[in-house]
Amino acid sequence: DRQEVEAFLRRPEALEPEGKFHTYDYEAGAKGETRELSWTEESAGQRIETKVVIHYPGGNTRGGAVPRVHLEVKVDGVLRIQSPLGFDFATHHNFQRFEVVPADRTIHATVLPDVVPSQTAKPSTRITLEYDEGPQWLGVQNGRLEVIQP
Repeated sequence: DRQEVEAFLRRPEALEPEGKFHTYDYEAGAKGETRELSWTEESAGQRIETKVVIHYPGGNTRGGAVPRVHLEVKVDGVLRIQSPLGFDFATHHNFQRFEVVPADRTIHATVLPDVVPSQTAKPSTRITLEYDEGPQWLGVQNGRLEVIQP
């Protein structure tokens, strides 16, 4: 609701430890600025490096008022997935959640297809990516969400 949004905008940095980040900084977007968040975790003997890059919105026209956020995950130094994160205006998909499961050597992605604010939410899709298949990109080709091998 609007009050929660306004409370968030008054102190966005205080909420970052909870994993909540301000992606609509129009002033930074007008300057072409981006923000990169990185962290490393160890799990099941594997080193998992996560990088999130926020490209702030740079305008207020079609697509210009929407931030672009990208995710990159490396396991033991090897790029395993690269994908949009959150709502991707270009593809009209909402890349909601990524879960790395080192014990299974998999990454699970939860994606809502074709969701724009004026539409009714559709069921989400869960995609499982195997580490051993090499680097993978999630993207939309021919109107369908696909796992793309570079």
